[in-house]
Amino acid sequence: MIGIISAGGYGSRLFPLTLDKPREISRKKGITEDCYNINSLPKPLAPITNCPMIYSPLTKMKMLGVEKVFVTIHYQKEKFPYHLPKISDLEIILTSPRASSTDELLKFAKQEIAKGYSGDFVYMNADIVSNIDPMPAFEAHKKQSPLVTIVSTPVTGNERRLSAIKTAEKDIYEPVQEYQHKSTPKEAKANKRNASIYFFSQDFVAWVQEHYLDLSGIELSDHIFPRLASSNNDLFFCYKTNVFWLDVGEIDYYLSAQKGSLHGEVEHPLHGKFYRKYQTYYEGKYSVTGPTLIQEGCEIGNGTIIGPNTVIGKGWMIGNNCQFQGSVLWPNNIGEEYNNCFLIENNISLNNCAVGSGHILRTNENKVIVSNGEKTCELTWE
Repeated sequence: MIGIISAGGYGSRLFPLTLDKPREISRKKGITEDCYNINSLPKPLAPITNCPMIYSPLTKMKMLGVEKVFVTIHYQKEKFPYHLPKISDLEIILTSPRASSTDELLKFAKQEIAKGYSGDFVYMNADIVSNIDPMPAFEAHKKQSPLVTIVSTPVTGNERRLSAIKTAEKDIYEPVQEYQHKSTPKEAKANKRNASIYFFSQDFVAWVQEHYLDLSGIELSDHIFPRLASSNNDLFFCYKTNVFWLDVGEIDYYLSAQKGSLHGEVEHPLHGKFYRKYQTYYEGKYSVTGPTLIQEGCEIGNGTIIGPNTVIGKGWMIGNNCQFQGSVLWPNNIGEEYNNCFLIENNISLNNCAVGSGHILRTNENKVIVSNGEKTCELTWE
């Protein structure tokens, strides 16, 4: 089978972690011009524990037996070759420029069909972390042979926006009756949400070409899925699952993904020294409460208390009497010459923060300040 992963977004909801140029800051309100991350990465490469989040969809492609996967990239695309996880026996093809999701899917589908490919296609988003086993959904798709099968998870009520899916609620695999894109939980007419795993038959390509003469501005979730759902002719099916699933969009969701990985709720690599949960470890001059992960090359001062639910990447120099809980410090991936941008002064407390880089200190006004090279800003991620 051939796979496609969409990884071309700007990650604007994770700014300033994904932002390395102050002039782009206008993409999100409430962030000052001096707030950015000298160590930024595009969202699909943002680390969950110490492995990029795109690892999750890549491993699902591997589970399905995919041999070739196209990864569509755009924002900070030059960083992908250096940070993309390597998955054995999986050919990963990086491709740009970024197009709409429909254009991406049809482009690669038609290209491979022209080469003689006669199977189905699987499409996933790069910013989803989950324990979903995609194989049962694919087996159901092959047996029923609709144009599209979409995987769903339950609505939790904590979502800010979701794509709601309505079915008859009789079986685990059923036709989609209604599809609402980007609804609020209150607006949603169903208790299932899009899990961003889709299976497409080859006939889907012909159906789109027949129903849309002009694909300009046409998107899967905005246009095609609602139209398929309203057709009432068994072209669009939903496979339901209820395992751990998270759209890693905003900072709080990102921290939840870290916590889920540390607690073993989601399968994701833990590179570094892992302190197991419900225990406190005394490392000479500092202490650690698990679950916590600390990578190599860190210097930690006297009296510092770390954890639980904390990830400290490689290369951080941390002062005396600091406290960290539920926070993530990204590893230094830009070299020793930037060590002064991975430095935390004495007596700093960080709770539920995500910091990509910075020289962090406390001012006389008792404000926590982050300095990335020549720029400084008040730390506002608490």
